[in-house]
Amino acid sequence: MEFAEGLMKVNNISALRQANLDPFQVASLLNEFSCDMILVHGFVHGDPHSGNVYVRPHPTEGGAELVVLDHGLYHTLADEVRTKLCKLWVSCVSKSQEEKRRLSEELVGPMYKLLPTFLSSWFAIGSLTLEEAAEMRSGRYYSRISLKDATDFLAGMEERKSLLGMFHSSGYTRSLLQDLAYPEQERIFRCALSAEAGLDRDLFKVMRTGEGTTSTKLWFAYLYMRVLFSVYEARIRIFVYGSVYWAYRLVAWPVSKVKAS
Repeated sequence: MEFAEGLMKVNNISALRQANLDPFQVASLLNEFSCDMILVHGFVHGDPHSGNVYVRPHPTEGGAELVVLDHGLYHTLADEVRTKLCKLWVSCVSKSQEEKRRLSEELVGPMYKLLPTFLSSWFAIGSLTLEEAAEMRSGRYYSRISLKDATDFLAGMEERKSLLGMFHSSGYTRSLLQDLAYPEQERIFRCALSAEAGLDRDLFKVMRTGEGTTSTKLWFAYLYMRVLFSVYEARIRIFVYGSVYWAYRLVAWPVSKVKAS
């Protein structure tokens, strides 16, 4: 245990700027911490909220240093669960719909359609129809879930406890990233890279230290560009589908009013 001095709350943007720390760099550091913790190590801090996550100027290297407090609660993901979660991230980014559905069903059973949207709202495309997305936005989607589906999900709650704890932890981190105005495509990009590294520890070594065999470095460079392309392609799809969604709403709303009258 040590006494840490000079700490600032990680989402206190004015304090960060006064300390000459770039909020984007701090957010990137926080995102990297969260992605690697979940997808590479499977050992997840239980409460990374703003009262437990701080930052200070790095004493020797410059830039920011993350300081995380309260290590009393951690969730340990079974390696099988962590591996499936990595593969799910990869399938969501690469748009492998069959693989995404299979992995989601294995992880959460009847709630499989919702799981990709828990990773990112961007992944609702290909997981939900436009009608389902509209219902999700309004909160009406959950009426589709049958009592049997809910019972089946709760029946597996014990084995899914660590997964639920992981999403609880991830929710705190994502809230802090939103406070720092961190772009969603940046968060997805780093999570996808961590997912690839979580499936191959040699890739993780290259990603963290730059050290490794030439073949591993070339493979990492290929994956880096593939993920980068996929994420920005997804951003374009979000724009296109978003335009279609709002066009659908503009048409469907007046029609529903006419039917109602």
